Amino acid sequence: MPRFCTALGVLSLSLVLTACSTFTYNNYQTDIAAVQPIDLAQNAPATSVIYFSTSSTREAGLSTHRLLLATHLDGRLLAGAATATPVRGFQALEVPAGTHSLQWCWLSKNAMGPGGERCGFKAENVEFKAGQRYRVSWSNAKAFEGQVTFVRINSLIENLDSGEVVFRQEQ
Repeated sequence: MPRFCTALGVLSLSLVLTACSTFTYNNYQTDIAAVQPIDLAQNAPATSVIYFSTSSTREAGLSTHRLLLATHLDGRLLAGAATATPVRGFQALEVPAGTHSLQWCWLSKNAMGPGGERCGFKAENVEFKAGQRYRVSWSNAKAFEGQVTFVRINSLIENLDSGEVVFRQEQ
């Protein structure tokens, strides 16, 4: 009987981990190349495309989806976006070329638990050049203090065509 229970436990764990291996939060893409930008250019003759980073990793055997979602452009909440739980937003924007301000949320979710989310990241008055592609991304640095874990999320905006970093914010 103990062998049966052990085998059943291993089989159950394998099924759970396999089921989680393709987890994507709320059907957002895990491959930025598959993301279709929402058109906010309003027939502007010159546009820029801004992608918001997304990644899928495995941690402790679980697939985790981390992503940024655009919520505001030029101080206005985007239609369909929300910064309250559940956070909603967009993974790519097509905007008129020129100077814009952006706001976004960072999310980390997995199939087994609620994960985390943090909104209010901003980039003010950033120049987006015509015909160029940009990526808003992050790096996170964990700092441990006693039994509490703090996660600092550092943001940057990079021109994908020139490699130039046009915005950097470290917290």
